[in-house]
Amino acid sequence: MITFKKLKVGYQTYDIKACGDLADRGEMGVTYKNRQLIEYSPNLQPRELADTLIHEILHCICHSYIPDVQRADEEEVVTMLAHGLTQVLRDNPKVFPEISKLL
Repeated sequence: MITFKKLKVGYQTYDIKACGDLADRGEMGVTYKNRQLIEYSPNLQPRELADTLIHEILHCICHSYIPDVQRADEEEVVTMLAHGLTQVLRDNPKVFPEISKLL
């Protein structure tokens, strides 16, 4: 589980919550642009949850900063970026706290 329940991206603030029926639909997470809502499956392992949240956050970034991206292209690009960023975070745990301090 995660402790943060809100995510600000651009001018929008997304609510974040677990949703038990996502697994039944074959999904790990979903972002609802018009409702500013991110839902994730509560049954994910920690690394799966991290990758899923990164994936959904990247969708939020696309919605705010690349509004004309095609849905199919968005899903493919977001998936690849999420996997890559998850790997970088996992393999370099000291890097992002340092970057965060610079902000």
